[in-house]
Formats: sequence, structure tokens, C-alpha cells
Amino acid sequence: MPKAPTHAAHGLKDVYASAMAAMQAGEAAKALEIFGAIHDANPKVAEVEYQIARLFLGFDRFGRALFHAAAAAALAPGQPAVWATYADAVALE
Repeated sequence: MPKAPTHAAHGLKDVYASAMAAMQAGEAAKALEIFGAIHDANPKVAEVEYQIARLFLGFDRFGRALFHAAAAAALAPGQPAVWATYADAVALE
């Protein structure tokens, strides 16, 4: 995933919020770039894995979506939304 070094000085919550804002604004590629930077810094954040999986589903990159959805499910097995995204990725792969 691409790195977003311009976000390195911000707190994780601020960077996450900017990624969510990009998603909500319809800027999926920008959101993926920002989430990718968070993922590069810490690949064990379930919410980031989940959001990346959702974005890859939107890009019709089902294999990548499945990889990240599986990681999210492993990190947060009690979250129904994670499993729904995982199921979508499996069905579409």
C-alpha cells in the first residue's frame, strides 16, 4: 500500500478521521492511501483492516478485500460488520 508521509506528524485518531472523511466525500483512492499509511505503521488495527477491505470491495479487487477482511475478522471476531464484509469478499472472490 502507498505510504502517506504527510500524515506522520498527526495523531492516529486525526489520521483515521481524515481517511473516514475522504471515504464520506467519495474519495476512495485518497482514503485507501491514508488507511494504507496507518496499516503500514500498525498492521494490527482491526478497524483499519475492515475499512481497507470495504474499499477494495468497492474497487472490485476481491482478493485484496478478502485478505484484509480475514485479518479484520481475526483481530475482531466479535464484530458482525467485519463478518458481513468478510462474507461479501468470499462470495465475490
